[in-house]
This record gives sequence, structure tokens and C-alpha cells, in this order.
Amino acid sequence: MSSTTKVILTSCDDKTCDGKSCRGKSFEIDKALARKSMMITQAMDEHGAGNVFPLHNVDSNMLGMVVLYMEYYHHYEILSLSIDRDFDDLYGRKTKFAVDADAAAAAAVAAAADADRAFGEVQFKRSAAKVEFKNWEATFVMVDRDTLFGFIRAADYLDIPRLLALSKKAFFDRFSWDIEIPDDISVIFDNMFESGISYDLD
Repeated sequence: MSSTTKVILTSCDDKTCDGKSCRGKSFEIDKALARKSMMITQAMDEHGAGNVFPLHNVDSNMLGMVVLYMEYYHHYEILSLSIDRDFDDLYGRKTKFAVDADAAAAAAVAAAADADRAFGEVQFKRSAAKVEFKNWEATFVMVDRDTLFGFIRAADYLDIPRLLALSKKAFFDRFSWDIEIPDDISVIFDNMFESGISYDLD
């Protein structure tokens, strides 16, 4: 293993990717989580999941923290999709009952009222899930400056746009340009600005 390589993904199957750090520490990452990294996704798509992927700029400790973030984000995405399906189903039922109510009846009106209550519950679940996730994100990036720089480097290298945007926002919320910023972090910020690419954290 190259002295500059801190982590390698040694193999990926249908469900997981196995990796090893430069110090010999073995670990396993769910493949769905690994694909949250656009860089890893591109490498797997171009070279095949069974190949070795060196991750030169991420050590095993930082990768563990990044995986923790991706796990929580993945869970939130699955929950959101489930809530959205319920929302769409109830919206369809609510629309149908509104039409049926003209033709008949108290039964249709009562059913529409039930759908309204369920609709409100789903909207509340959606809002609560979003608030809980954003609170967790805020806690996740409540770290010392050097660890925050580590998040920025890892998210930029692994191409995880949401984590990069979150870490950058946390930096500017808590610090300012008055402090010394490492050159490589300044380059990342400059590239984000010049590319004009932004990530909506809402």
C-alpha cells in the first residue's frame, strides 16, 4: 500500500464494501452508504465493484465519522420516502373523497374528514423528521476546528455534496476569515464559489 494511501476499499459485493486502513485496521461499509460518495460510485461504475479503490486523503477515523453521517442521512432519506408515499396516498384519497362528496353523502364526507386528520398527522411526521435530522446534523458538526476541517477535506475528496455544504456552513457560522485557514481548505472554498454549485440544506 502506498505511503500516501490512508484507506483502501479492497472489495465490494452486492451489499457491502470491505476496506483496510494503512495501519491494517479492517472495516466494512454498507454499499448503499458507500454510494453516497460520488467519487466511490464513479470508481465502482468505471472499474467494477470487485476492484481495489485507494482513498488517499481519508484516514480510518475520519472515514468512520463520515460513514456515521451517511448512515443517519440514509436513514432519514428512507424515512422521508416512506412519509412521502403516505402523503401522496392520502392526498389521492382526499381528492377522491372531495369528488364523491358531491354525489353522496355523509359517508363520503366522514371519510374525507378522516383523511384530513390522517393527512395532518403525516404532515406533522414529515416536519418532525426534518427537524430531528437537522438538529442531529447541527450536533454532528459541533466539533473543534481541526475536526471540522477534516470533514471539509473528506467531503470534498469523497464528493459528498451535502456533508461538504453542511461543514462549510458550520465553519462560517462559528468562525470567520479572521482566523488562519489552511491553504487546501481555502482552495476547496474557492472551487465551491467558482463552480457556482450550491447544496440546499433545507
